[in-house]
Amino acid sequence: MVSHIETIYQCLNRICEVVMSIRIPPNQIPIVWDAIKFAMVNADNIPEKDRQVYFNRTLQSLLSSKAQCFVRRNEEKRLMALLITRIVADEVTGEKSLHVSSLYSFYPVSIEQWVEDFKPIIEYASKTKCNKITAYANNPKAIEIIEAVGMQERFRSFLMEV
Repeated sequence: MVSHIETIYQCLNRICEVVMSIRIPPNQIPIVWDAIKFAMVNADNIPEKDRQVYFNRTLQSLLSSKAQCFVRRNEEKRLMALLITRIVADEVTGEKSLHVSSLYSFYPVSIEQWVEDFKPIIEYASKTKCNKITAYANNPKAIEIIEAVGMQERFRSFLMEV
């Protein structure tokens, strides 16, 4: 899979000019789609039977700007990490919120760097008039990052297949 990811990095070089957290424009999503799917599988813990629907819905949302993909590259322009955001109504309060998902590092990224990279996400939430940022996570590293950027656990979610 690493060689496939390397191809994606080369494609990203056509889109990105700077080393920082950037939002991928909707028309460039197909170029990085394989990396996004890889991150979704490894970060979101979606059961195999539900993945195709999840992929299709996410791709449709990204292409229509209903979801956004932010990436981080290092000095060598290598894709280091990505996350996806969506503007949603908070399920508890109904307030406009920015929801973060698919928080994933392809290579080690320090907690300090994640905190720095999260600043544009906070700015985007403010710019889009969101009242809060939400996230779901079941990966210990993602939870550590989410807490480091200042988010607090509000409730836990459970699931039972019937």
